[in-house]
Amino acid sequence: MEHAVTFRPATMTDAPLICQWWNDPTVMKWVGFPRGLSATATKVQKSLTYYQQKNAAFLLILDEEETPIGEFCYEPLADGHYQLDIKIGDTTKLRQGYALSALTLGCQLLQEKFDANQIILNVNAVNTPALALYRKFGFKQVDFLPDNWENQLGEKMSTVVLAKTL
Repeated sequence: MEHAVTFRPATMTDAPLICQWWNDPTVMKWVGFPRGLSATATKVQKSLTYYQQKNAAFLLILDEEETPIGEFCYEPLADGHYQLDIKIGDTTKLRQGYALSALTLGCQLLQEKFDANQIILNVNAVNTPALALYRKFGFKQVDFLPDNWENQLGEKMSTVVLAKTL
């Protein structure tokens, strides 16, 4: 089931909320941080600044009541190609279709605003819910990077690279 989500740019005043999400092991285990990130508000603020400097965006996903429930980040790669990242930070909203709605809205935004023609995703190979979502949305696997990084527990992790032409 899809939901009516919207986006708004994340601001420095959102840093404590984003920090809470980044430090939550339930949220971050799927991207390879089973202990959370031990992030500080300063680290989040630096990340927000990074996106502003890269001509990219760190947006908050808002639910029907305009309450922030997650993040949608994108940055240009080259020639109409964009990389994006989605996280639902409010764990009460997981597995309810919010990520699919954000993905739909985000791809529309990138296509309309930047004439994006391809989206690239790097997904933790153990993140089966995200992989299923992206495949349902039409992303195809274009590469597999076995054991290309190590998580906080010292476990080798692999990355699935997905792409979708818009």
